[in-house]
Formats: sequence, structure tokens, C-alpha cells
Amino acid sequence: MKLLHPDVNLDQDTTAEAAAIVAAYKHILEVNGTEDWLDDVFEKPETEPSELFINPFACAINPLDWRELQALTADGSDPEAALLKAGVSFTSSAILWLTPAQLAIVEQDLADMELSMSFEITAYVLADRLGRARFNNGSSQKLEAAELQQSR
Repeated sequence: MKLLHPDVNLDQDTTAEAAAIVAAYKHILEVNGTEDWLDDVFEKPETEPSELFINPFACAINPLDWRELQALTADGSDPEAALLKAGVSFTSSAILWLTPAQLAIVEQDLADMELSMSFEITAYVLADRLGRARFNNGSSQKLEAAELQQSR
């Protein structure tokens, strides 16, 4: 559109081309909707986070072992202790709480990774999704509250 502006194209009339682009853009918005991105559960969580998730890319393990990693901490009582007991080293960003919808999406991403063997892409996508979840869910607050409750 910028290139079709009259100030840029002083020598020719670009009104018809600009009108065609505007019409195409309106059609795309009508077909696809304008606010689908607002329904992103990582931006606007549907509920409080209640599902524990261990990010396999933040642990010193093979990412294909992500199911086993989740099983280690399935009871949710002390995920750090469970990981340490199993000999898994991990970063502070490995443990977080997700909503059920977020967990379903993340698990599907990891299942897709198993089929495509696309580790780098999955790591990038998960880093983005989990970062947004951590920011919007207040996961660190929930983890701190659980740790505080255990220490009492």
C-alpha cells in the first residue's frame, strides 16, 4: 500500500491498484475473521493453571523422553525433588504450571515432534508458548506458593 500512495507515485494514478488491494484485504478478513489470535490460550488463559509440565528442552535429557519426564513428576507434590532423585539436571525454567488447554497444545507439539523429528522447531515453538504461559499464567507465583506450602 505504501508504494501505491500518491505521494510515492507522482507520475501515475494507482487508485485502481490500491482499491484492489483493499478489496482483497477485506475479503481475507471476512473469510478468516479478524480476531482469531485473541483466542490464543497462551495469551489469555481460559482458567487458572493446574497442570504440571516439565519442559524436556530445559532438562539434560533426550527430548523424545518427554513422556517419561512427565511421569516422573505425575503426583505434582515436589517436581524438583522427583527430577533430582531420577538424576535429571534441569534449569529453573523447566518446571511450570499450565492450563488444561495449554497442556493439550504443548503435548500435541511434542507428539508431532516425535513424528517429524523436528527438534529445533519444536524447541523454538515451545520456548515461545511456555514463555507466554509463564508470563500470563503467573506460573512462577504458583510454584513459589507450592514451595512455601511444602516448607511449612
